[in-house]
This record gives sequence, C-alpha cells and structure tokens, in this order.
Amino acid sequence: SVLIVGADVQGVELACDLRHFLPGLQVTLVDRLPRCLADLPPAAGARAQQRLDALGATTKYGVRYDPGSDSFWESVGIPAGAHATYIMGQLRATNDFMPANTLSLRGPGGGGWIVTNSRLQVCTRDAEDRPIHLWAGGRVFAAGDCHFGAVLGRVASPRSAKDVPGDFNIPPVPKNALAAIAWSQLACRNILALEHGEPLEAATWPTEAGFGAVGLGPEDGVLTWRADWRRDSGEVISCGPSAAEVRRQLCRPTAGADRRRL
Repeated sequence: SVLIVGADVQGVELACDLRHFLPGLQVTLVDRLPRCLADLPPAAGARAQQRLDALGATTKYGVRYDPGSDSFWESVGIPAGAHATYIMGQLRATNDFMPANTLSLRGPGGGGWIVTNSRLQVCTRDAEDRPIHLWAGGRVFAAGDCHFGAVLGRVASPRSAKDVPGDFNIPPVPKNALAAIAWSQLACRNILALEHGEPLEAATWPTEAGFGAVGLGPEDGVLTWRADWRRDSGEVISCGPSAAEVRRQLCRPTAGADRRRL
C-alpha cells in the first residue's frame, strides 16, 4: 500500500500513474483541503476526482497528516500503516548563498525566498517582507523558483476584489515553468535597459502562470487557463487524450523540436 500526502498536481499525477501501471497496488491520496487540485478551477478538480475514482484510488480530504496517530491511519483506511509514503508539494528554499536581509521571513517552507521590487531587482526587506532598498546597486535580478513569488506593497491600500489585493503590488504567483519564463524574460530586458540607461519595466502578475496541464495517467489529462491569484479562478479548456498529449509535449519535447530550437 502507498500513501500520497498532498492532492496537488504532483500528488494527483502520481496517484493516477501508480494505479494505471500497478493496478494491484492500494493507493490512498490525502489532503487537508476539501478537494484535489485546490489551486486549479473546481471543474479541474472534479474531472481529476472522477478519474481517480475510475482508477480505484482512495481519496480522503479534510485530513491532516499525522503518522504518529493510530486514529489517522484508521481514518484513511490503512490501519496497519502504509508500506511507502510520498509527501508532495513541500517547497523549500535553497537560497542560503544570499544575505539574510534579502530573504523572506515567510512563504512556502517557512521562508528563505529572494525578495525583489516590481522590476525584479533584488532588495533588502523589512520585517513584513516588503522590499526596502536595492541590493548590490540594483544590478542583481531574481526570477523563477528562487523568487519570493510576490511583491508586497510599501503601503496597503484597499481595492476592489477584482483588482490586486491591497497588501500586494504583485500578488502570489505559482511556482511553475511558464511563470518563471515570463519573469526571466522581463529580467533580461531590464538588465539590457539598465546597461543602456533606459527605464526599467515593472513586472505584473504573469498571465502565463494561469495555464495548467495535469496528467491523469498516460492517456488522460486536463488543461486549464485564465487562473489567477483568486481562489477557484480559471476554467477547463480540454480533457482526455488531447489534454494528455499537450502535457506530454510541454514536459518532454521531441528530439526534432529540440534540434529546431537549436
């Protein structure tokens, strides 16, 4: 038996793959949230749940992982415990090479993410993780997984629910490849602008980050887009084999595609 803790994209994909390729394996997926794929549109979670059920995976939601408790194992239907446990979605910063005053006190894994301003220049931060002063003269930029993933405003201002939350200049951005590419491109443009004495471009919440591709086994999947920082935003645009193929192309380009890029 296998226990998977965390019904995010990685947890759902692992559960589907294990049940597809090892149908005799007991797979239990648990999460403290009320549904799977909680960061994606509800329709995506519903489609994934349908597939998990069809594959015979056991799912338990609203459950906190407590391996030292007998009642936990009873509640998830594995009274003797699992033979293997996979804990998914645990992010941890590895930015120890940076000065402590440029690293967040908060965020996934307890903080340690690089703080920047809206132009993606690394900054020292205050006690609330707001960027205060440029670090290294503003000549160092950060983007991708090392980044705090948001830019807090110096002064909170109330705004409508459809706009950016009052505490943020840029609200939290998911740590995915498309978001990293968008901000890395902007950082490169700003490096060139800085070299030529031109104004720097301010980043915004990257719309590319709102695209999601989830595999539900080798021949099934779900694609979403138009998601943003608001809970349950976005919509499903494709399901089934076509979605699985798009995800496969995004994750593992063909050798021919690699050669064309070179």
